[in-house]
Amino acid sequence: MRKTAFPSVFLTVVILVTTSCNLGDALSVKVDADFDIDLPVEVTGQEMKTGPFSFSSTKTIDLSKEPALVDYLDNVKSITLKELSTTISGLSKDVTLLQATLTITGGTHTASWSVSNKALKNGETLTGGNDNGQYDAISSMLTALGSVTVTFTGTSDVNNVVFTLKNALKTQIAAGLGG
Repeated sequence: MRKTAFPSVFLTVVILVTTSCNLGDALSVKVDADFDIDLPVEVTGQEMKTGPFSFSSTKTIDLSKEPALVDYLDNVKSITLKELSTTISGLSKDVTLLQATLTITGGTHTASWSVSNKALKNGETLTGGNDNGQYDAISSMLTALGSVTVTFTGTSDVNNVVFTLKNALKTQIAAGLGG
């Protein structure tokens, strides 16, 4: 009986090792998570009667305190940006952005998008492309789990206007004990 038990155990171990190519995959999880960064913008207080009127707004978030990461913080392997969209809300009056740049920085990485002569509409959603590898840069920032700073600067055709940029970063978090 002892002679038949050893081959069975050996065969079971061989099957387990060869069929589970990477045990780490079994111990990993991928979760979709969104990071929302609201950025209030005010074009106010400028004495000039005619434009262009300058604006600048900045917000820094600490990723280690983001609710989407709380359950995975100690085991994050990577965070991949899938999509970035910006929705205009709370627009106080019609405005055209003569020139504007949205910049996201973290660590040594920077990603930015620019528009010119863009008339804004309340509820309008703009999607940031990945033409210059911006998604890779943001994925690296997010994976580092440090601080990320979002800045929106530029000029508009009117003064005394306020609105909010609702930036939504749709991501996938890979976490777990495996690679």
